[in-house]
Amino acid sequence: MFIFEKLENLPILDDYLCEFKNQNFSNKILEGKNEKYCSDEYLHDIIKIDKIRGNKKYLNLIFNKTLSEKVKNINDFLSLKHTDKKVEQSGHFLYPKNGCMGWHTNSNSTGLRCYINYSENGDSYFKYYDMEQNKTYTTQDNIGWSIRYFDVYNDPNKYFWHCVYSNTNRISIGFRIINNLLQSNSIE
Repeated sequence: MFIFEKLENLPILDDYLCEFKNQNFSNKILEGKNEKYCSDEYLHDIIKIDKIRGNKKYLNLIFNKTLSEKVKNINDFLSLKHTDKKVEQSGHFLYPKNGCMGWHTNSNSTGLRCYINYSENGDSYFKYYDMEQNKTYTTQDNIGWSIRYFDVYNDPNKYFWHCVYSNTNRISIGFRIINNLLQSNSIE
């Protein structure tokens, strides 16, 4: 499963963005050609070599605690949409121009993932590999806020390989959406 939608008119996201823009983060342009870590060739080399679980190339993971209350509000928003599940924050990233997170699977933490991201001008993307179709798909970010959902498995035959590249300022806030243990363990 993969879902991608534009988000509009959510005051909690506008509040978060306003607070974020008031922070003093270094935004130096990264050197090198980091987009190579999101290439199909790089993915196929990783899969061929040893089918590793989490080959991650992180660049510029910049955030501080002053935004934690705003992120909690977003977490609460998602909890209202997924009332029968537990929602936990799983990531909080700033991608400056030429920032990326190379191919990885998150297979060490399975379940439904949700990423809410903001792209300043839409010049960024999320790319994933469909193992059944043996094909990669690129979803260009919208200008503004978007949301993506996808399933993460621990089975090497079902890995959800994905990566992110940004040629603009991009914010990404990740969440795990976990089945409610009380419901899933109930006796019928």
